[in-house]
Amino acid sequence: MTRSLLSLSLFLVLVSCNGSPTDPSGGAVRATLTGTMTYAGGYAAAGVRIGLIAANGDIAGSGETDNYGHYSIARVPPGRYTLVFTSSAYIEKLRTGIDLHSGVNTYDAALP
Repeated sequence: MTRSLLSLSLFLVLVSCNGSPTDPSGGAVRATLTGTMTYAGGYAAAGVRIGLIAANGDIAGSGETDNYGHYSIARVPPGRYTLVFTSSAYIEKLRTGIDLHSGVNTYDAALP
């Protein structure tokens, strides 16, 4: 009986280690993109809408800067993305080739 329990325990450990990477909550590994948006001169760019576009054209996430220009887009799959910034003061700005890795990634940008 003891040998069976030991074998079962070892099997469960191996299965959990060989599965796909997961975060502590049990989901797939995800990336978070954070950063600060400013205008020329270093002023905070509040209210800028940010879209995170996957290589296949799908919207992977979105957010908006706060009063200090900070933003965060959480729980997106790691990969290569295009960032789109829009606001009432600035129509649109694209940044291509943004690589997100698991964990927290920072991307600061300045708008003209």
